[in-house]
Amino acid sequence: MPLPTLPSPPTRADPSTFNDRADAFLAALPGFATACNALEQSLQLTSTVATSTTSLSVSTGAKTITTQTGKAWVVGAFLYIVAAASPSNYMVGQVSSYDSATGALGVSVSTANGGGTFASWVIGLSVPDNVAANLSGGTAGQIVKQSGPNSTAFIGPEAVVAIAAAGGAADALTASFTPQISAASNGMVVYVRAASANVTTTPSIVVGTLAAKTIVKGLNAPLVAGDIAGAGHWLALQYDATLDKFVLLNPAYGVSGFVPGMVGMFARTDTPAGFLRMNGSAVAVASYPGLTAAIYCGDSNNASATWGYRCTDSANPSTTRSTTGAYIVLPDARAEFPRGLDDGRGVDSGRLLWFAQAQQLCDHYHNQWSGAGGQGHGGELPLVANYQYRGTEGPILGGGVPGSTGTELRVRNLAFLFCIKF
Repeated sequence: MPLPTLPSPPTRADPSTFNDRADAFLAALPGFATACNALEQSLQLTSTVATSTTSLSVSTGAKTITTQTGKAWVVGAFLYIVAAASPSNYMVGQVSSYDSATGALGVSVSTANGGGTFASWVIGLSVPDNVAANLSGGTAGQIVKQSGPNSTAFIGPEAVVAIAAAGGAADALTASFTPQISAASNGMVVYVRAASANVTTTPSIVVGTLAAKTIVKGLNAPLVAGDIAGAGHWLALQYDATLDKFVLLNPAYGVSGFVPGMVGMFARTDTPAGFLRMNGSAVAVASYPGLTAAIYCGDSNNASATWGYRCTDSANPSTTRSTTGAYIVLPDARAEFPRGLDDGRGVDSGRLLWFAQAQQLCDHYHNQWSGAGGQGHGGELPLVANYQYRGTEGPILGGGVPGSTGTELRVRNLAFLFCIKF
């Protein structure tokens, strides 16, 4: 009986498709498991799995167990013996004897994890002891790092991907797994389905029974608001023992230097991916949490700011201002010259980031000579405000280089499309 083909698994080499691939891959797993179980029955693989009610302590050494008859175990085969009610307590060893007629099983246990005495066990084939000895810690069902030819391996009664739905708060996540994770090994990866977007740059997560760990991204960089994109974002979290943190492998804003609020000037007419046109429109706060956190003008400026303020109606932003509004207004850079923020220099003092500035003509003088050989104006020169006459001097009215006058004062320039990173 052929097994169904699983869809392509997610890969961090292609973050743009990571979520879609993860959803499709995980959605296909139940059907794949059903097909595997059917194949197991057809091959009679149940002859290698058993249970026992023999009372045993979790420890190394010789163990005698009464289990089912007719199993296909042979001397020298490796078995796992896992406490059914507490999978973190288990033993691994080699079969020293087995009577298929009576079910009497002898095992020489070389690896034991946990402790205590139990009388309900699950028994099955295990990896060889030399491989189990190379596993760097871990508990049943947990993904752990292996020092052999494969990068990861599973131990315990089930080989399962560690997945969970996030609980807790937006910036203080919790994740409970089955079987539960009680120890972390370097390189361990878990998958958690987020319930909301992060707001701070230092969210944390409690994985299983571990202590809370800070979530960072590549190069130990802090997250930006919205790196956890919101409900439905599957987070691939890898434990880094050196940092003692979980590294988010698929942050929504990547690990590049582009951060929300960064302005780009483009020699193109279409909007680049990851950017919005700076056209003064109002966009949904819920759709762009990272951008909102970066450009919001603050409650004290919300009533007067030119941009970066929140409102309740995207079609009428200026008349529906609200500090809790569902929309935030982008800067309108169309046909505008940018100017660097004064930031304490004193040239443009008192200016805040979120406010536009009208045009202005600096106070100055024009000389108008009416003497011999000069430029006679003819008639009486009118008095014009902000102009000063110096003897035979007067203001120049009109004039200019032919073809260069118009309705605005400007320098030579080039036009580009201004966009803002979200």
